Amino acid sequence: MIALGANLDKAMWLALELETLARQYYLSLALDSRIILSDEEIADTAKGFSTYGLQAPKPSKARATAKAAPRRAENGVAASDDGHSPV
Repeated sequence: MIALGANLDKAMWLALELETLARQYYLSLALDSRIILSDEEIADTAKGFSTYGLQAPKPSKARATAKAAPRRAENGVAASDDGHSPV
């Protein structure tokens, strides 16, 4: 078996999942009756599993609402929005 992933953790997780599924399939062969899913049921199940398992971290968004630090005038006193000293 070969399992590939974006990193080693993802590849190992996928390998373990594949081994687990293979074991479940093998054991299901011993049952007298199995239920085979339709294409629609498989698509619905795949959609439900789209967020299952080890997911790549989502990129953090820059805080657009962060307030800028108060501006300083040349004399070191905080300046107002119009550029003048508040006093």
